[in-house]
Order: sequence, then C-alpha cells, then structure tokens
Amino acid sequence: DLYGGGYGNAFQLGPKLLGWAGSYGIAYSGTNSGSNSPNNTIDRVTFASMSTATDWGDATYSGNLWQGFGGGPRVFFSGSQGNTSTAGHIETVSPTTSGNATSWGLHASGVEQISTPGCCNNENIAFIMGGQTPVGGSNGRTEIQKLGLATQSNCTDHADLVYSRAYLPAVNDATRAVAMGGQRSGELWKSYLGCDYINFDAASGTTASDFGDLTFARGRSAGTSDATRGLFIGGYVDQRSTSEGGNVNGTGGMEEIDYITIQTPANATDFGDGNGTFYGQAVTDGTVAEVTSGSGSQGWKQRITIQTLGSAVIRDASDLNSGGPAYFS
Repeated sequence: DLYGGGYGNAFQLGPKLLGWAGSYGIAYSGTNSGSNSPNNTIDRVTFASMSTATDWGDATYSGNLWQGFGGGPRVFFSGSQGNTSTAGHIETVSPTTSGNATSWGLHASGVEQISTPGCCNNENIAFIMGGQTPVGGSNGRTEIQKLGLATQSNCTDHADLVYSRAYLPAVNDATRAVAMGGQRSGELWKSYLGCDYINFDAASGTTASDFGDLTFARGRSAGTSDATRGLFIGGYVDQRSTSEGGNVNGTGGMEEIDYITIQTPANATDFGDGNGTFYGQAVTDGTVAEVTSGSGSQGWKQRITIQTLGSAVIRDASDLNSGGPAYFS
C-alpha cells in the first residue's frame, strides 16, 4: 500500500497507481460555455468525491483543446488549437499543490506548433502523436514526438505514425502506445478507421505498425486505459466526412465506445454506449474512467468501469467551474 495519497496528501491510496493514472481531475484552460471565449482557468476535482471543482490556478496561455497527459506528481498540457504561437508549448501543473502552470519544454524542431495530437505516457516517456497546424490546419501530421518526464526538456522528433491525422486519442499500457482513429480536415474531414501502435522503447526513426480497425471510422474522441485495456469513447463524424476504409456510421456526435487489448493487435470490439460526446477528455484511476462532456456543455458526465462491458453511467452533477475542459489526471 502507498501512503501520502495523491502523491502528497495524508490518506491511504492502496496499491501504487499506474504512471498514467491519478486521483484527481485537472481541467486546463478551454473556452467558456455559451460565449466561446477562451479562459485561463485551471480547475480540479477529486475522484473519490466528484463534487464541484475548485479553482486550482491559471494557465500560462488561454486556448481550447489542450491535449493532456501525465500522472504521478505532474500533469502536462500541449497542442492547443487556434494559436500558432502557443500550440508548441508544453506546460505542467501539480495535481496536489495548487498554483499556476509552469513551462516544461517545447515541441521538437520542425514540428514546433502542432495542435490536437494524441498524447499518452508510461512512467518515464510521453509520446505526442500526429496533430495538425493549429490555425487553418489542413492535412494531418505523422510525427511522433518523444518527451522525457523525469527532467525538463524539449521533445525530439522520434518516429512516425502509419496514418497522418489529428483529433486522435492515444492509449497505452506500460510498454506500448496505440493511436486510434482520427481525422484530417484537409480531405473533407476524412475520418480514420485504422489504429497504429509503437512501443515506448522503439528506436529513433521507427514507423508505427498497424494495430487493427475501429468498429467504424471517427475522430475527436476521448481515450484512456488501465494496465491492459484501452477505451475509445464517443467521437464525431462531420457531415462532409469520407471514411478511410470503413462506414462512418452517420454524422454528428457518436455514442459508441470501442475497446482494445493493448498487447494484442486486432480490430476493436464494441464495449457499450456513452452519451454521444465529442471533444471530451477521459482519465482513469486505474479502474474506472471519468469522461467530460466535451463540446457544448460542462462537467464530468460519464463514468465507465474499464474491465466491465456495458454502457457508461451518465451523471448530471459535478459541473466544472469554468468552460471547456482540457485534460484530467
């Protein structure tokens, strides 16, 4: 058992949490619901109680669709959409000590300002996968950027995805990352069916391998994982969309949840249904996933037990204090 719970507070956590799991939810910057104006608020909720969020500090830069990753003593945010000067910054926040965000590093040379990538990490390494140009983004990118989590540093351009795209969630276990689905705005919002994977210890210059297909093509989804299973939650199919090798299953927000076993390349399997969220974000404590509402509203609206097939538990309570949430850990 681990004491000093939540990486510093005085209560018992039980077994050590995964390197990408946490006891708290951090909502980073975003846009205010209704006005669509950016804010720099950082909020925090505690998973054990899931009560109304508290003000935790301020983001260095205001923006929406910040992509997050981390766990343990730090969570990280990068890849905001809509600002060419800040998308490539990597900011960090403590989930146990309130305060403003501080700088950790920058995107790699040559891919300095990439927005809406897929981000995931084990205890030591983070991958920032794909993405697009943040303002007027066209085609997606293939680069997989690598970031060390032990000490402050910039990313390196480390490897490449099989498919170039943005708006893709990424999930992982201790040794492997999987990029799932996604979209490319430069091709009439083409939705991607495919998933590709790469190990965290892969050599520089590696190209990811094909993992399998989603149940249908979509992007703008939430993703999270426990020690063995990854979830692909909801998503969106644009009315202009064409699919890459698969049925787009209608247009608009999608309810479906897919799952994969991260160490077993294969097609995804239907898990159950959620509330049709897109632009939502998800995080886990290693057993359950908490998922935000995403576009158009506030709050932690879905709870999913990762190893139990079935539909999400939908809640109306525990609204965030401010606008569009960004990430949680």
